[in-house]
Amino acid sequence: MECSGSCHQETGTCFKCLGCTVCPSGQWGPDCTNQCSTACYKRSCDRTTGLCDKGCQGFTNAPYCNTTCPSGQWGPNCTNQCNKKCYNGSCDRTSGVCDKGCDGFTNPPFCNAVCPSGQWGLNCIQQCSENCYNGSCNRTSGVCDKGCIGFTDPPFCTSACRRGQWGPNCTNQCSRNCFNGLCDSTTGHCSQGCQGFTNPPSCDTACPSGQWGLNCITQCSIHCYNRSCDRTTGACDKGCNGFTDPPYCTTACPNGQWGLNCINQCSINCNNRSCESTSGLCDKGCNGYADAPFCSIVCPSGQWGPNCSNQCSKNCFNGSCDSTTGQCDKGCNGFINPPYCDTVADLKTTDCPAGFHGTNCSLQCSSNCNENLCNRFGLCISCKAGFAGLYCERVTDTDYGVYIFTSVVGVVAVVIVVAAVLCRRRKKQPKHQSQDESNDGTLLQVYQSVNKLNVFSHLNEETTEPDEVEAGLRKSHEL
Repeated sequence: MECSGSCHQETGTCFKCLGCTVCPSGQWGPDCTNQCSTACYKRSCDRTTGLCDKGCQGFTNAPYCNTTCPSGQWGPNCTNQCNKKCYNGSCDRTSGVCDKGCDGFTNPPFCNAVCPSGQWGLNCIQQCSENCYNGSCNRTSGVCDKGCIGFTDPPFCTSACRRGQWGPNCTNQCSRNCFNGLCDSTTGHCSQGCQGFTNPPSCDTACPSGQWGLNCITQCSIHCYNRSCDRTTGACDKGCNGFTDPPYCTTACPNGQWGLNCINQCSINCNNRSCESTSGLCDKGCNGYADAPFCSIVCPSGQWGPNCSNQCSKNCFNGSCDSTTGQCDKGCNGFINPPYCDTVADLKTTDCPAGFHGTNCSLQCSSNCNENLCNRFGLCISCKAGFAGLYCERVTDTDYGVYIFTSVVGVVAVVIVVAAVLCRRRKKQPKHQSQDESNDGTLLQVYQSVNKLNVFSHLNEETTEPDEVEAGLRKSHEL
């Protein structure tokens, strides 16, 4: 009631006037000069006492409303809970707006916008951990709500993947292409390079042939057949070349062997059967062959041994021998015990009747052999006078000089005889015969005599047999 003058606030009795009116809302006391407390709900209070007649706002203990709301409560008599969007659940106790910011939301104090993906916390100013899969986390707590990447123990994701693991919650194994099986725990990329592959960090290209190891920078061993090896371990995957014990190939071939796992034998053309363990070429020269180290050309006739450097023995028939052993391959010459031909033929014994030799004793001994006696090989036991050699085929120098002297004497005798004949005929020639005819006859006779001498001389040059020489001399005397 409001008085036109002064009145009692309870009874309304006017002190100075007869009419009074009620205090306006939110006011109380004499003359309505007091304002209701802000702690009163809607600023409503008793007009006379000022006590909150409709309860408290942001306070408790009505009607006095002298106790503030507990944290997280607001409104009439603190019956409302602060919004979860409010940071730490704190809000204005009267209006309920977030007085300390938002939690998982933006646009404080109303906090009506959700945090963008990858952000969380007070007014969304925090970034989700990189350990969170796809960078996703709870917008209020920040824990990884979709699991970890490169880490285990979700949702906290504080424990790194074990060696050789990667990906969501470390459920993936690093590629075998990665060196030492190590990779980035989040991407799976080979962090220390490739093993048996190139193109790091993806390591998706296999090593070229002949290479292996870290990023394929190592060459396969020359001990590997065709330089081929396992691209990760380097072990010889196709066997050894010049070595044995695959796949390690650390033991050289034994002497006389070569090639793939030493299964090949060195050529018999190689000297001492020795060859290079990888190529098979004769490394110590040839035996019975020329053109080292290939040793494909047989020794020329009469040669044998290492690179054909030896001459066949003179004891071999026709100087022929085996190109590798040097043994007489076609029999002996003046010796027995083939193919060695190391025993002199026995000149005092014979298996054939006197005067014969050879297979089935079908060959006659040389007429120059003394008493026509020879051994079973046709070698004369001894020679007639004037001959020498195994077969008595050579005229001795002394006897040959005797024949020459005899021949010269014979020629002189022939000349004397011819001169005497010419003188005798000249004396008996008739006087009426012309001088020209006499001269022509004389010249013809001289020519015939000289021709006979030439025949004798030629005969003497070609024969080495004493009988033939003697026959020639007899013919010259008969002229």
